[in-house]
Formats: sequence, C-alpha cells, structure tokens
Amino acid sequence: MLAICLAMVEPEEHDAFTNFFYRYHKLVLFKALEITQNRETAEDVAQEMFLYAAKNFEKFKTGTEREIRYYLMICTQSRAIDALRKGQTAPEAADEETAAHAAVDDAERIVLRQDTLTRLLRYIDELDERYRAPLKLWMDGVPYSEIAQMLNITKDNTYKRTQRGYALLRERMVQEDAM
Repeated sequence: MLAICLAMVEPEEHDAFTNFFYRYHKLVLFKALEITQNRETAEDVAQEMFLYAAKNFEKFKTGTEREIRYYLMICTQSRAIDALRKGQTAPEAADEETAAHAAVDDAERIVLRQDTLTRLLRYIDELDERYRAPLKLWMDGVPYSEIAQMLNITKDNTYKRTQRGYALLRERMVQEDAM
C-alpha cells in the first residue's frame, strides 16, 4: 500500500509521507476495523484513506497533530460507513433468502450503530469543556501524555477527566435508554 501511495507523492515528499503513513496507519486501521468489524474491509478502507492522503498530502502537512488525527478519524469513519452501506462486509449466503435476511440485519445494525454514534456525539458536545476536550482527543486515539501536553494539565488529571467524561456519557445513555 505504501509503495502505491509514494507513487502519488512528489519525490521530495517521500520521507515525510512514509513517516506520516507509519505514524497513522494503525490508528486508521483500528478505526476502520472498529466500524466495519471485518479485517479485509478495514484494510480496504485504510488503503482508500491513505490514497486520499497521498493525493492531498499538502493538506495533511500543514495541520497540527490534533487536526490531522481528527481529520483522519472523520474521513476514515465516513469511508468505513460507506463501505458498510455498499455491503462490502455482507456475509456470503448459500441462497437468496439468506442473503436477503443478512442484508436486512446488516442494514438494521448500521442504522442502530449510526443512531448510537449520533447520540453519543451529541452527548459529548453537551459535556462540560473540561471533560469534553480530553475525551474527544482520547476517542481519536491520542495518548494521555499528548492530551496532557495539549491541554496543559497533568497526565493523571487527563486520565481522571477522560474517565469522568466517559462515566457521564454512560450514565446519560443508560438514563435515556431506560425512558
């Protein structure tokens, strides 16, 4: 995959893109796998994401670490959801009826996952800033030490705020589901 991407990047940018690729490949793959629940599809999504990054490397070079991670996560999520919609992860069926049931089940799972994700993102945006900022960064795969530096707080405080934000989200989800 890297060789294909490097062919799309200017020769003087090869080292920079190689570093970019190795820095973010696991993060992108993890996000794609989290959504698609299928290793092969996740790898396809990651490849598509890095091909896009190679074509538009100028955009990625100028952003901050936080902006790059956020943009990669949003783009990967979008591509993974598109892959699910296209049915790339639909199981092979022995007959048409089984395939139809599998397609309905997949569609329902996608809708439920998207609804849950939408609710979760709305709840995160409603959190107090001291919990929202570290939680969003943590969800984007940023390590606690980097979050602490970005927010100018201790690593221990970062962990506590992230866990408290997560607990508040969980409480809110449970309360709403109980209604």
